[in-house]
Amino acid sequence: MRKDKFGLFCVFMAAMLIFSGWAIGMDDDDGDGGGAKKKPAKKAPPPLEELTLTGTLSKTERTGKDDKVTVTYTLTDANGAKIRVPQPRKPRAKKGEQAPAVIDLEDFVDQQVVIEGKGRTTERGGKQSVTLVSVTSVKAMDGDAPAADNDAEGDMGGDDMW
Repeated sequence: MRKDKFGLFCVFMAAMLIFSGWAIGMDDDDGDGGGAKKKPAKKAPPPLEELTLTGTLSKTERTGKDDKVTVTYTLTDANGAKIRVPQPRKPRAKKGEQAPAVIDLEDFVDQQVVIEGKGRTTERGGKQSVTLVSVTSVKAMDGDAPAADNDAEGDMGGDDMW
């Protein structure tokens, strides 16, 4: 008789484990928040704004899987901050007009440039971060560009040394 009771006991325990697992695993969808933790809602990113950035444009090439080469352009400003520059999109032509020229960043590598575009400026932990989303124009800074005048008495025409 003991073997019969032991078998009945095992069947009873197995049924209890199955039932309790089923009862615990049921989701409580009544919305009281007592169930699984919910992810907090993400904050919307700040709106895009017009940015004008100056600095030196550099190019980095990396070889990835299947010998695929990835080219990345970076703008380094006067403070040493590095800003990734996305590839400019091909401009669209309006009906009846010719499309504007495509901006090729390769022409401006290792030069001082002024980049205009749209992006976001954010601040985290006291540090300011700039994210450039799209490029509108790229111009090389020429020697004709206005330079900061450090001479307190004004420019003497460049002829006088002292």
